[in-house]
Amino acid sequence: MVTPTTTTSSMIRPERSTLHVTPLAPCSNNVATLEQDAQLRLRDCDLPFFSVGSMQQQWMMRILFVHAKLHPELGYMQGMNEILAPILYVYGCDTNEEWAREAEADAFHSFQTVMGAAKLLYSRSPSDPSKTGVDMQMTRLAVLLRQHDALLWQHLNSIGLTPEFYSFRWYMTLLAREFPMHVTLRIWDALLADPRRFSFLHYVNCALVRSQRLTLLQEGFTGALRVLQALPVAAAIDDILATIIMHDPVQGKDLPHILNDLLCESALGVVSADGETWQWKETSPNDDSSCVSYGSFLRAKYPNCSDMATSKRNKETRKQLRLSFTSPGQPGERLADEHCRLMARLRLPSSQEDDTRLSADQRRAAMTAAQLDGSEYCFIIPAFFRLVQHLHSTGVSFNLIFRTFGDDLVRIAAEFNLFCENRHPFFAAGPIAMDGSDGGIDRRIHLNSMRHGTFYRSDGDTVLVMGTFRQPPCVSTPFDEFYRGEPNVTLIRGIPAIATHLSTAWRSQQATLAIRDFYPYWFSKQEAASAGKLLVIDETHQDLHAVFFDDNILVDDPHIVDARCARTNEEIPWSKAKELHLLRVEPLDVIADNEYFIARLKQSLERSPTKRLEEQTPLLQNVTLAIQDEDHVLKQPDHHRQGTNEPEQVSLRQELVELLRLAYPVQLTTALEFLPGFSCTVLTGHLDSPLKKEYVDAATLSIMFSNITGYAVGFGLMMALDTLCSQAFGAKRFDKIGVYAQSGLIDPVVSELAQVYSRYNLIGMPFVFLYDILRRVMQAQNVMSPMVAIAVISNVVQIGSGYWLAYHTPMGFEGIPLSRSLGNITLPLMVGVYLQYNRAFRDQWWSGWNLTAALEHIRLFLSLGVPAMLMHAMEWWAFEMISLMAGVLPDAIVAISAHAVNTSVVSMVYMVFLGLSVATNIRVGNHLGANEPARARMTSFVGIGLVGFLGAVLAWGIFWWRHAIAELFVNDTETIAMAGHVIMVWAPFEISEAFNCAIQGIYRGAGKQSQAVRTNAFSYYVVGVPLAYLLALKAGWGVGGLWIGIGIGVSVSFTALWLMMRRWDWHQLAVDAEHRTAE
Repeated sequence: MVTPTTTTSSMIRPERSTLHVTPLAPCSNNVATLEQDAQLRLRDCDLPFFSVGSMQQQWMMRILFVHAKLHPELGYMQGMNEILAPILYVYGCDTNEEWAREAEADAFHSFQTVMGAAKLLYSRSPSDPSKTGVDMQMTRLAVLLRQHDALLWQHLNSIGLTPEFYSFRWYMTLLAREFPMHVTLRIWDALLADPRRFSFLHYVNCALVRSQRLTLLQEGFTGALRVLQALPVAAAIDDILATIIMHDPVQGKDLPHILNDLLCESALGVVSADGETWQWKETSPNDDSSCVSYGSFLRAKYPNCSDMATSKRNKETRKQLRLSFTSPGQPGERLADEHCRLMARLRLPSSQEDDTRLSADQRRAAMTAAQLDGSEYCFIIPAFFRLVQHLHSTGVSFNLIFRTFGDDLVRIAAEFNLFCENRHPFFAAGPIAMDGSDGGIDRRIHLNSMRHGTFYRSDGDTVLVMGTFRQPPCVSTPFDEFYRGEPNVTLIRGIPAIATHLSTAWRSQQATLAIRDFYPYWFSKQEAASAGKLLVIDETHQDLHAVFFDDNILVDDPHIVDARCARTNEEIPWSKAKELHLLRVEPLDVIADNEYFIARLKQSLERSPTKRLEEQTPLLQNVTLAIQDEDHVLKQPDHHRQGTNEPEQVSLRQELVELLRLAYPVQLTTALEFLPGFSCTVLTGHLDSPLKKEYVDAATLSIMFSNITGYAVGFGLMMALDTLCSQAFGAKRFDKIGVYAQSGLIDPVVSELAQVYSRYNLIGMPFVFLYDILRRVMQAQNVMSPMVAIAVISNVVQIGSGYWLAYHTPMGFEGIPLSRSLGNITLPLMVGVYLQYNRAFRDQWWSGWNLTAALEHIRLFLSLGVPAMLMHAMEWWAFEMISLMAGVLPDAIVAISAHAVNTSVVSMVYMVFLGLSVATNIRVGNHLGANEPARARMTSFVGIGLVGFLGAVLAWGIFWWRHAIAELFVNDTETIAMAGHVIMVWAPFEISEAFNCAIQGIYRGAGKQSQAVRTNAFSYYVVGVPLAYLLALKAGWGVGGLWIGIGIGVSVSFTALWLMMRRWDWHQLAVDAEHRTAE
């Protein structure tokens, strides 16, 4: 080693050549030399085991002497004694005394083995005899330092301090001289267990240099050399031992999370005895310390387990703790400065004084176009721009595929296209155009052509769908049905056909493609590589070299990439594809080194016997790069991403057509479901009996009681399926209103008749609940037509039996509710018949009874079902409360009858709104489940507008034909007159009811029931019902006052919900939907 004796670098540097070129010839093998080195090693060691003149010294001398004689080509060299010392220590300290006495023989055997592996350090390089193996290893250290810390590497190079000055001894002694014995043994434990021994050693040496980073950046040659020669520093051991853990993939979605994840896996510390706390160690831990990374500590404390709910909670806890690792008061608080330094590497430049491409106004416009306005950090990593610029400028023929599971391809296209057009606000593409303006290849991403698409994968199919980013929401959804009727879509089925299509696209100069991968299949296969992102490799084409960059590729497993042969469809073995086609990206490296991608590509080409990439004379004709989003993109926090749109542009006309297509069968089905109640009212109102008014009132009161005690709770809870099924199967079903009522002050005759009506009506209630579950599941999968037929059959049974029982049997009034129950029983029976004869559809979602799984999901079901129940119950109960108020008005029987007529009218009109509302919910749930938040937002506004238009039309219609409508329900002139007045008063509020129906469905589709519950509670019980009471009973406006009050409550509800919806983060809703369907 060189020891500086002067303070000027000019007097020290000449010694560098002596160190570098002097042959490391074998030293004299005489005993004096060995004794001198052995005593030197023992004198520097403070362990009692080693002492000058001890038996251990004799062991060391004999072993080194025999080894030198056995290997005359090397002989004995300084440094060998350092390597032997830890081996002797381990065997000599054995607790078995007999084995300890034989330590010399065991140590000799192990020393021979270690030196066999380290022989290349001492031997001449076969490719360059003027250099030894250690020279080549120090060159590798320089490359690694540049990759991990470009700024530090540049500084050391600028002062002339290269690895030959400080790392020679590190390599020659395998770090045995640099650390205390217990630390050396820990390093060797990993070093000797790793088949890539020197790869690990390079990382340890790189970490040694970086452990003194701040000091080295402030020193010149002499000061920096003194620092490195004074190593080791005990505090560095944490960083050094963490280097092997840095291979873990980054799972965060925003920049602070990415860097916190990296630091979590790099920082080592000690776990408390009870396993509850973790403390970062700034100094080297003792022998008996439990030193683990913070990430490992979290995985042990909050593990995944068989209980799904517990695993979910633990996963969320780990995520939050990792995210806040360097925050004040957290275990990694003292690493906050390092976190900030890493963030600074990715911060966008504040100005571009030397960049004259764009004016200030042009740069601001470009920032907006690239969706970088308001952002401090890069979205596309600079190293990726550098790769594209390098390949393009050197004349290499190459193609790009942007690959992602997510929805950020539109934003990527916006920024990458500006780069190709040389209009990027910060990164210049260079003098050669990339947008085809000079007649060359257009490398921009064109999303309005067949250069974008998505994969669909299942156990039996691999399909590339070009022309869209839309995906089926789950593996079980038939892709051909999903894409049926979608314009400008091309389906390429099978790996050979996909390979041919991509090859044809590239050879026709479609240089850049954007493809979305199919996450549901990968997830369903426990994230196995064989179900991951497909990379098709045609090994018969010598002019084509496929490369896939991804930070989720593991050290020993492809994990996320499925590399397959284009001709045979067989998986390409990992041992063959690794580092040739599948290249793992190290996050820290790519952040620190803009040349990273270039270096990795060259390494890949060096492994290919037929392909090379040279700087000046490119021999490679075509390079295909399939690049995943985390490798070229740093995702920003949600507030930086609100401008992101859905993957493709969809016209309002197309969305309107889709809504109407879905609304028609839903409207027809819901109308048919309402018809039994309507027919019961008509049959009751036309009975030839002096108790006709009482019968109508009794039926109204009975229905109100059933709603309060049964339907409001049952239907409300089942509305959890509207969220769960829509986001799990890509469709939506929204059921109608909720109600509230309680009894009191009812006419005794009406009350007794209502009791009779309810007794027969309750028979069919369980069957209605069973039918409602099946209906929502089927509608969530866009199965509409069978429900219409089933509803028709139920109505035929109900109306036919009701007419016969009421008018042709002694049952009379009692036969009407009984017929309603008979119709309700028919509903689930007919659904059962349909499912029995359509097993292909049934088997998609029904795999038999699984009570364990069902019980695990009860909590999730109730978390959505209870708010959904309350959400609709608030409205439903409010309407029934005004029914109670109608019963205490003057001439209560006529008031209740008029109120019942208007309730029936409102319910009939509501069926029209409900059809469009459900259709809107299907589309919103579908888009959120498919991670298309912008399309979900557009669908919401289209649905609200369409429902509002129909509300205005229907409000005008019922206003003009109000008396004719009333005559359909009753033939009593007094009731008809009052009902006509009530309908006239309510008609203007029908528009508000239409808006409210649509927007509450949107809230359910988005999983926002809890917000709607609070809004409905305020709108109806602070505004609507109290106002109805004041207007009807105190102001004397009668039944009309009741409906005016409740109409104002409906208007307040819609207004509040609309204002809150305008502030939604649709991206976060899509993320929530993804988490929900993954449970």
